[in-house]
Amino acid sequence: DPRFVRELVPGNAYDNVHLKLLAGVPEDTDWDTFEVDKELDARLTDCAAITHVNRDSAPVMLLHNSANEVPGDIHHPNFGRHLKAEMDRVGVECIRRMDTDYPPDASPSFTEESVAFLRRVWGM
Repeated sequence: DPRFVRELVPGNAYDNVHLKLLAGVPEDTDWDTFEVDKELDARLTDCAAITHVNRDSAPVMLLHNSANEVPGDIHHPNFGRHLKAEMDRVGVECIRRMDTDYPPDASPSFTEESVAFLRRVWGM
């Protein structure tokens, strides 16, 4: 939902063409002046993953790259921060990491930690 992205991420990440394609609006849509009708409002709300977080949601582990922590980046770490806060609120595990949490020779590495997470959560 570009309205949500505008609030969460500094810069113009909300103006991402892929959000427009997902919403079914023309690629040149200007979200700053575009009037969102009731049908589009429902579609945008439903497309936002955060809308569907509840106590029955599956546990999540995510990794953000510190290079994305710049205004306008559609992969901005604020998404993960917000998701973690919401999942904590409903009582579902959410492990959030940054690439900087894993120095070059760190143990466990992100790969090792994520494999352990998958094995624990999904019995893999």
